[in-house]
Amino acid sequence: MPAQGAIAAHAVNPKLHKVLDEEVPRIGRLKQVGNAEEQINALLRAYLERWRDQVKPQNLDLTVFILGRTVESLTHAAVIECPELLSDGQLEQEITNLLLSYLVEKQNEQKSLPIKNLLQQTP
Repeated sequence: MPAQGAIAAHAVNPKLHKVLDEEVPRIGRLKQVGNAEEQINALLRAYLERWRDQVKPQNLDLTVFILGRTVESLTHAAVIECPELLSDGQLEQEITNLLLSYLVEKQNEQKSLPIKNLLQQTP
């Protein structure tokens, strides 16, 4: 899940997000979230497959899992615990930098890898 899209989705109403996260029954919510996550994961995996020769991790299923959980965890924590981190785009940039350092070997490769554009797109 692209960092900007995840942050935007979580930041719509942080207080409501926190209440929903704590109170909404999990079964229905997880089914809806699961469907969206499956679609995003499939698209991300296909994208990584296309650029496989330029990314460090070669287990793409594990890579998709790590990327998705990292973005979800960081954005969720920011919305719930530190919503002020969402105001200036710095969190988005730091998450993108983190993911790029995981995906590619060297800084100059990060600049040319098209995945940087994917990580910064809004869904």
